[in-house]
Amino acid sequence: VVVFLGGRCLGIMGWEEYREQVFPRAREKIKTALAGLADRYEFIVIEGAGSPVEVNLRETDLANRYVARLADPSVFLVADIDRGGAFAALVGTLALMEQNERKRVRGLIINKFHGEMELLRPGLDFLEEYTGLPTAGVLPYLPDLLFTGEDHSKKISGKQQVDISPDELRRRLDDCLPLIDKYLKIEHFIAGYGGN
Repeated sequence: VVVFLGGRCLGIMGWEEYREQVFPRAREKIKTALAGLADRYEFIVIEGAGSPVEVNLRETDLANRYVARLADPSVFLVADIDRGGAFAALVGTLALMEQNERKRVRGLIINKFHGEMELLRPGLDFLEEYTGLPTAGVLPYLPDLLFTGEDHSKKISGKQQVDISPDELRRRLDDCLPLIDKYLKIEHFIAGYGGN
């Protein structure tokens, strides 16, 4: 695997080499970066990667568990309903979380929904009753948004490339603001804020 740390390529490494040489440095780099962001900003949005409950990676998960332990943030779990299995993914994720992780979760979000909301409603009601957590939003499937998902970006010479200029990215992010207002229940985010 090609390993990057702090924007620098450290080369191709196997798991043992990564664990011994990079893992401790990566933890320190994350801690320093998070502290720097916390000093500069009142509100930080942190996006994890993959599943936050891979039991075989409990001690080595830097993108989810380690950052969550450091920042102690309010957490919103997001499931991609377009792929199927969204309800099982949310319930299963909550079931595999340790108690200290589970207490951070403030709400659930369904992403990439297309169809009739009335058909989704029984599933949302079940989720809320079963988990005790509110549905903080249902985001529609928006193929015209034109953001390339990490798994779908172009690969050129082994490198991922996204064809978008900084100005175009800003414009697209600005276009998202009305969607956030329309589809997310902001009160759940505000209630869970509390400075973290």
